[in-house]
Amino acid sequence: MEDQKLLHLLREKPNEGLRQLIDRYGGLLYTVVRARLTGHDHLSSDVEECVADTVSSFYTHLDRYDPEIATIKTYLCVMARNRAVDLLRKNGNYKNAIEAEYLDIQFSNGETPDGILEEKELRQAVFSAILSLQEPDSSILIRKFYLAESSKEIADALGLTASTVDTRANRALQKLKKQFGGNNS
Repeated sequence: MEDQKLLHLLREKPNEGLRQLIDRYGGLLYTVVRARLTGHDHLSSDVEECVADTVSSFYTHLDRYDPEIATIKTYLCVMARNRAVDLLRKNGNYKNAIEAEYLDIQFSNGETPDGILEEKELRQAVFSAILSLQEPDSSILIRKFYLAESSKEIADALGLTASTVDTRANRALQKLKKQFGGNNS
């Protein structure tokens, strides 16, 4: 069933659409979530909850899905991955979650092995450099650029003001830029 037919079914016959959605993508979503939670103390109920939340959120926010940007499969996988990372972050494992998330990237088939290796090494170097920053700079950059939290959300979580978060993020980025040989203008 192509995406447009599935979307139509979700809008016109929600129960049948959800059944088709789960039949088609449920196993994949379980795999995505399990991969993100592997190595952490989580139960199979956590995996099931992440998958159920993903499907539920997709359906309740169906108007946010744009078929021009991604297929339903891709969109659901990203949602499931983000739910798993959110669960890890909620339980205080967000640095481990981000490391697993951004260092184990799957690249498109068109790239060469050397290019993939260089990209992965660069991601590892950047992530390691961020982790080497003092707190709260390290946490600020991870939350801002890997978890896409707003400055206000970060400020609330770290007990800072939003302007302090922005200033510290900017200074930390300048340190990283200098460390990686970028020009500091």
